[in-house]
Amino acid sequence: MDDTLFHDIASLPLIDGDQILVSPSTFVTDALKLMIEYKVQHILVADESTFYGVFSLWSLAHHLTIASKVKIEGLLVEELISSIPLVNATDSLHSITRLLLEHEALLVQTRPGSRSVIKTSDVLLRYHTIAMPFIMLQEIELALRSIISARATEDLPRFISKALAYKYTGPEKDIPASLTELTFDDYRALIIQKENWHSFESVFGKNKDIVSSRLEQVRQIRNIVFHFRQKISRGEQITLESTRNWLQGKVQRAIAKE
Repeated sequence: MDDTLFHDIASLPLIDGDQILVSPSTFVTDALKLMIEYKVQHILVADESTFYGVFSLWSLAHHLTIASKVKIEGLLVEELISSIPLVNATDSLHSITRLLLEHEALLVQTRPGSRSVIKTSDVLLRYHTIAMPFIMLQEIELALRSIISARATEDLPRFISKALAYKYTGPEKDIPASLTELTFDDYRALIIQKENWHSFESVFGKNKDIVSSRLEQVRQIRNIVFHFRQKISRGEQITLESTRNWLQGKVQRAIAKE
């Protein structure tokens, strides 16, 4: 689904070495203005030949707790330089999780002489991008199971048989007896089957063709995601989001009509 073979630090979009740099002689007030402008919590401290460390909101907060009477005006960054762990761009994201939880930021050697800062939120956003299609598909599938369970109640085997008996005509092919044995397309077929539809119409509305079409779209996206064929498009992501939200309301309606 994602073009990235291994999810390492280099797969983060911000890792390009283009970070904000200040010299040790920079006033803290000027550094804070940069942090506000660029919405960052860490700034690299270096000059033309030497890297000194990091100035951060945390190093400032720590300084103020032990020197509460010191005014920020006139304070230089060199007095507040701190160090954070150094990792490599080839390190896997899962291998740095504990370090990020402890330090909230890490220093990355992107290439000789170039460094970047990565934050917990950077990795969280990456994991969110990777995982969200799977999470939404899980919610969609579990929502369909919930609706079917609510409307079929004790007649589930009969509902399954009516919709899927044609698929199990051989002597060694037993018709599934539970929802967990069904495929995603089986859910769609079960719901829109002519006789079964009467039990679902009050939940989904009058037009079963619309229901069938929406679930078919999800089935196709599901195959793309679970077989890692390609990265899903923005339109496909919107389809998953809208179907997930649509089914959330349908689940509430199905439960209310039990």
